[in-house]
Amino acid sequence: MDGWFLHQKNEYEKNKKKNKALEKVRGKVKNSDFVYIVADNDEEAEAIQELNDQVGKNLIQSINSSLKKSDGKAVKWTDVGQIKQDIKNQAFEQFKQKKTS
Repeated sequence: MDGWFLHQKNEYEKNKKKNKALEKVRGKVKNSDFVYIVADNDEEAEAIQELNDQVGKNLIQSINSSLKKSDGKAVKWTDVGQIKQDIKNQAFEQFKQKKTS
């Protein structure tokens, strides 16, 4: 029983942090692929990070990795590994659609 109460408390806290982070963006992100939210403190930044699914977390890791490799030089968005792959996938899908049309 105690475990259930702890689980419920953790879920409540997680939802509370999620709702607080989502309040900052409201309906502005309905059709957006990427949303950047400025956090006021480390706790809020962590809550925002937790809103990402595994795909989003992998994308963030890919971006951070690309930035670390840049040695402080400017990095084009299209040079980020995951973004580059997404662009290739989209181009391939468009090519397939044109072939079938």
